[in-house]
Amino acid sequence: RREDTIALRYHARVGNAESEILCLIRLARVEQLSSRLDDAERLAQEAARLAAAVPECEGQVLAALASIMSDQGRIDEALDTYELALARLSASGARRRQCAVQQNVGAALANQGDFHAAMAAFRAALEIAVDIGDVRQEALIRCNIGVAHANLGNHEAALAHNRHAQALYRAV
Repeated sequence: RREDTIALRYHARVGNAESEILCLIRLARVEQLSSRLDDAERLAQEAARLAAAVPECEGQVLAALASIMSDQGRIDEALDTYELALARLSASGARRRQCAVQQNVGAALANQGDFHAAMAAFRAALEIAVDIGDVRQEALIRCNIGVAHANLGNHEAALAHNRHAQALYRAV
């Protein structure tokens, strides 16, 4: 955290907005992981303000902000913000980040108990992971789909997805 704060001050002083945004996102994540969600949101909002002038960072900033909102229990706002993030990431071609955001959407929906919608989000993430050849993410997503199936009582489908994930993990 101390190093990021020093880096943030440096990048702000020299006018490197993109690096300043990335430092703010990292600091927000530290605050989020420390359960200081109000501080995390404040930092993410500052990153969002700066990202208005650096469009290639908007998707990442919106995704960070949505994650914080989700942790705050503001699920509907988080889902709306995730959708904005996905649109920005899609426009910039950031497929790997799109995959991560789709997984976060699935997790938020699953936390609400909407396992059908969660599964749809996980499948969208799975499509991206397969398309970009990210086997580790594919395995993780298949586990998440398996959990959603299990929560819906589809135990055979849950086992099938988890076995597929296990085979993928063994292959990498």
